[in-house]
Amino acid sequence: ARHDDIRKQVLQSDVDGDRFAVKTLDDVLETSSLAFQDVVFCAPPSGFDNYPSAVKEAAEKLWAADKSGSFVFTSSGGVYEGLDGETVDESSPTLDPETNPRSGRMIYAEQEAIALGGCALRLAGLYTLERGA
Repeated sequence: ARHDDIRKQVLQSDVDGDRFAVKTLDDVLETSSLAFQDVVFCAPPSGFDNYPSAVKEAAEKLWAADKSGSFVFTSSGGVYEGLDGETVDESSPTLDPETNPRSGRMIYAEQEAIALGGCALRLAGLYTLERGA
């Protein structure tokens, strides 16, 4: 929904307009026969009926078969169980995906990326009271 805004911001910089595209995952999968050495999947789960399947499909179709590069799935620190603002790290327990469907979508998507040899990067601090991600 924000593609025009993103293009305006990026194309004002040094990025060559012929080398930069903002597309939906469906557009890319339908029109690209290319596979890439490095792929970053950074899209909110709200745009997908089955988010884990979308991550899996992106990895299988867009990431080079030899897996010589990296597939990075950007996840959320919101999957951590952290109680009452406690500090969490990679070893902290996550929420139960069965009883927390919102976090479950992220956890299952992480599992798809990792099962294919990629990695999950849990991001935090993307939201403020004035602005979303």
